[in-house]
Amino acid sequence: MSTDRIATVRRIFELVNEATRSHRFPGEEAHEILDPGFRLDASRYVFNPGVYGGVDGFREFVDGILEMWEAVEIHPQELRESGEKIVALIVLRGRGREGVEVSRRGANVFTLRGDRVVEWIVGMDEREAMKEVVRDRTSEHAGRKYEIRPREPS
Repeated sequence: MSTDRIATVRRIFELVNEATRSHRFPGEEAHEILDPGFRLDASRYVFNPGVYGGVDGFREFVDGILEMWEAVEIHPQELRESGEKIVALIVLRGRGREGVEVSRRGANVFTLRGDRVVEWIVGMDEREAMKEVVRDRTSEHAGRKYEIRPREPS
């Protein structure tokens, strides 16, 4: 596993968490780790669904989080690398503007080229995320078949 690529994905979560704590967008650092053609797919979200482009789109996504949540943190629990993709199994904890607390498990898929993030897909569960990676790898390796198996409960 490429430690630089894993560190880049961890840093994305840190940037979001820092922005939600400080209410300040880390624009300079976002420019360093996001590809100019960066795409953030939040179309699976119930609140503020959409697809965002570039650093400006990332800022818009973070601003949407700040509008809805008094506090929110996203913590990667496990990172799995497959080619250009990294699947992040996450725990999101937040407190809404009305004080309602939420804790949710989910999965995100990142696509990296070199050490820059090209795409970030949010709002999935583990099975959907693994399907996304397999679908991408299947198109890369036409004719090969992959079986998707859910992770055994711990």
